[in-house]
Amino acid sequence: MMEEQKEELSLQQLISLVEEYAQFLWTKKWWILLVVGVSTSVFFGKQLTKEPVYVASLDFMLNESDGGSLPSILGQFGLGGGGTDGGINQQRVILIGESYPVLSSFLMDSVSVEGSCDRIANHIIQIQELDTSWCTTIATWVNATRRSDSLDIAYNRVMKNLVQYLKTTTDGPVFSVGIDEKANVMQIIFKTKSADLSVRLSTLYYAKLSDRYVQKTVSAKQLVYDILTAKKDSLYGILLATERQYAKSTDRNRGLVLNEDRVPSIDKRRKIEMYNQMYVELITRQQTAEYLLLSNTPLFEVLEYPLLPIGDSNGLDVLSIILGALVAFILICVFLIGWKLVSTLNIDW
Repeated sequence: MMEEQKEELSLQQLISLVEEYAQFLWTKKWWILLVVGVSTSVFFGKQLTKEPVYVASLDFMLNESDGGSLPSILGQFGLGGGGTDGGINQQRVILIGESYPVLSSFLMDSVSVEGSCDRIANHIIQIQELDTSWCTTIATWVNATRRSDSLDIAYNRVMKNLVQYLKTTTDGPVFSVGIDEKANVMQIIFKTKSADLSVRLSTLYYAKLSDRYVQKTVSAKQLVYDILTAKKDSLYGILLATERQYAKSTDRNRGLVLNEDRVPSIDKRRKIEMYNQMYVELITRQQTAEYLLLSNTPLFEVLEYPLLPIGDSNGLDVLSIILGALVAFILICVFLIGWKLVSTLNIDW
């Protein structure tokens, strides 16, 4: 019974203590409103003064396999070890996409942004408010009739700085190639202060990356196909020339009796048969090389293009303002309660 009374008494004391501090805070409501109002104004001002950032994201899929390899072809006829799918090498795409040669080459391409046609590097320097002397260095290097080591070094320094800026900045990278883990698709993202620039960079870089990746993937098979095509065309020319020579020799030898005079015609006919066999063999190999080339060419498929208009991702964030006001309210209340406790206990500072 005594314990229940103590519990009730403690609960009543707690309630009365809460009421006392609530009344105390109410007496300080104008101070609380002032602090919360000032804090909210500061957060609101920061939201308004933030520089715009327009994010353009291009989503795409990459399909590639090793189904066209020779072991796979033989395996379909029971003559070899079947072959296996190579799968999607997404990390290889990212590695190529973030490499300096690809990015530096991309920066030197020309594009029209907001009615102005210029190199991508110059657009980024001007819109992102970077060092404008970089534009002068690039123009000097491009227009130089005779380049020197010092000019090349200055140009390389500028390009390295630009590539580094695209990949790592204090506010996050301007450019990135990555994987959306939820949808398992690849993304090319550009974040700049111009909506037009962001959209154009993402679409142009997709074309650059897909071409470069396909080129690197099938370069060996493309070389084999080109060599076989050149040899086939060359042999076809030799075959036609030999057939014409044989026809002329036959016409000239018409009416001659000696078999010795027919030797050149027999030799040309023998060469024609040999060239025909070689030509048929080259056609067969060329068709096989073409099949392997087409089977191993990766297929890029765009799932979503960024289209204008796109919103400012740095626009007014109401939630941040509300959270800022709430934090300010909690802090001023804690300060006032602490101040009252200090006054109540008569703590000597």
